[in-house]
Amino acid sequence: MKDAYVVRVCDAFLWSLCMLVSCKDQNQHFPCQIDMEVKQQEMALDQQRMEQLMALQQQAAQQKAALEQQAMQLSMEYQQKKAEEEMQKQQYNVIFVVSVMDVDLHERRSSRWAEAHDKATVTRKSKFARFEMEKKQQEMQMKMQVLSANVSVSRKY
Repeated sequence: MKDAYVVRVCDAFLWSLCMLVSCKDQNQHFPCQIDMEVKQQEMALDQQRMEQLMALQQQAAQQKAALEQQAMQLSMEYQQKKAEEEMQKQQYNVIFVVSVMDVDLHERRSSRWAEAHDKATVTRKSKFARFEMEKKQQEMQMKMQVLSANVSVSRKY
């Protein structure tokens, strides 16, 4: 783009030199001067346009860089939040598993306690039943002894 501008400037300069040389008398000099001024204004406008175009291109590049930076930052924030969310899910899963294990352990302990309690109750009941049975056996033996003593006494008479 700059090369095209340099070529136009050189063409305009050569054209204005040719116009000056070709103008021989005063009457021809005035139109040549006007043409030269028009060409100079055209060159100034071209230069202004080129400067504005370059400024716009620089602004566009700066805006593009800023938007790319913002996009990268937003992407990093998204990745960070996604990682945090994943970590929270894992923590929740760990807490859930631990609480399920606690409940299971509590149930097992309760079950074992109930079994132990039942065994203790059965043992106590069986001991009591044995004791009662032994007591009745002793009573029966005593009664039998008394009866056998009574029978032997009654035979004597």
